Amino acid sequence: MSQKVLTYKNLAMVIVCYMILLATFFFVAAPQIKYSPKVAEGFGISGVVGEVYEGRTIRQKFVFDGTYIQNITLMSGTYNRQNEGSEIFTLKNSTGEIIWEKEIPAKELKNDVVLNLMIKKDISQYGSDFLLEITGKGNQPLTAPTFYKGENQAVYGTMEDNKALTDGNLYINIYGRTKSYNQAFFSVMIILTLAAIVIIWLSSMRKLRQGGDNLLIHLLNDYGRYKFLVKQLVLRDFKTKYKRSALGILWSFLNPILTMTVQYIVFSTIFRSGIENFPVYLLSASILFNFFNESVGNGLGSITGNVSLITKVAIPKYIYPVSRVFSSAINLLLSSIPLLIVVLITGENINMAYLCIPFLYGTLLMFCLGFGMLLATSMVYFRDTQFLWGIVSLLWMYATPIFYPETIIPNRFRFILRCNPMYYYLKFFRTILMDEMAPDMYLFVMCTIWAVVMLAVGALVFDKYQKKFTLYV
Repeated sequence: MSQKVLTYKNLAMVIVCYMILLATFFFVAAPQIKYSPKVAEGFGISGVVGEVYEGRTIRQKFVFDGTYIQNITLMSGTYNRQNEGSEIFTLKNSTGEIIWEKEIPAKELKNDVVLNLMIKKDISQYGSDFLLEITGKGNQPLTAPTFYKGENQAVYGTMEDNKALTDGNLYINIYGRTKSYNQAFFSVMIILTLAAIVIIWLSSMRKLRQGGDNLLIHLLNDYGRYKFLVKQLVLRDFKTKYKRSALGILWSFLNPILTMTVQYIVFSTIFRSGIENFPVYLLSASILFNFFNESVGNGLGSITGNVSLITKVAIPKYIYPVSRVFSSAINLLLSSIPLLIVVLITGENINMAYLCIPFLYGTLLMFCLGFGMLLATSMVYFRDTQFLWGIVSLLWMYATPIFYPETIIPNRFRFILRCNPMYYYLKFFRTILMDEMAPDMYLFVMCTIWAVVMLAVGALVFDKYQKKFTLYV
């Protein structure tokens, strides 16, 4: 098959892949275009309602004009003792119809921590007036938990107590979604993107027929010419990692599990109480950040570590960081298997939102590739880059909510999260795994922006300085 025919084939594959991505996006994530986050938060804590034992019911009225309630959070208290029985939480509409109900054993409630009631219900047909009831079951005074009151809960309405032991309002926060008017905007953006790809494709086809060249054709030609070499380099790097190891590839499964186990033991007591399904929360972030750290670290030494090939074989130099990052991607895919097992064991549901994971992995791969090329260039001219990266990666890890909830970060430091690209990738992943829905459009956009910008910056810097690599390696 001629090179021209291969290029035609590869160009067609670009369009087909985009169409598949677009169809998947509308099938899974289109509802997120129609809705935007809706939050109703309480203000301060003013005390407790007292023990909620069997026969006592706390009823908190509230107004929520959203379309979907994701979860309701409360603050529970145990009086620093082991309580008995359980607490029944019931969500009703204004006519008393039960929308959602859950019974939680009292021993599972923690002292002075956030309790997440994962409602996950479409409430559009129930109006905007609701009632949250908390009733004790199987416990008596001195063996029942309590819940905190808020200082200013005017937006929620009033609280009723059938025992008339307290007044005020429950300290609750409501998180959900409401209808958005961004659908037209995103539809236009998708149409423009598709039009741009079609124009580039048609231009490339014309150039190809005329015997010309452009960046897309050049990259596709390199792919056809060097894909076997890239495959061998990727396999070499992957096999070298486990060379002379007794367990070999099994470490790709064991590493994330063992790392999560250690972090779980260390951090579960401190942070678990405010996080729903802490094992999945921790492991999902660990495998993504480990891939980021490993792939960028491997890309950093991709040029200086292949001096013998660079000085003797005339091939595009960007193939070296590409092969290093792709070898780490194999490890990411293998690490995803134990994560899936933990997801199933902990009771999370596999749903259609999982079809968004390839988008996440693809954009994260682009981000890491761009970052790796940037550091690989720096490493050639400034060998201390490897030591600086060790420090930066450690600071980056602690600045990312991997094992702690993002809610503990004070408002004055929230800008750190907004400037942290890994935060968006972790948030994207956790939304799929734990909230069982496709991420918000904002996360799609931010993941794409960080991936494209970093890849463009890394490629431009690499291309500018690669001609002098042989003089410094």
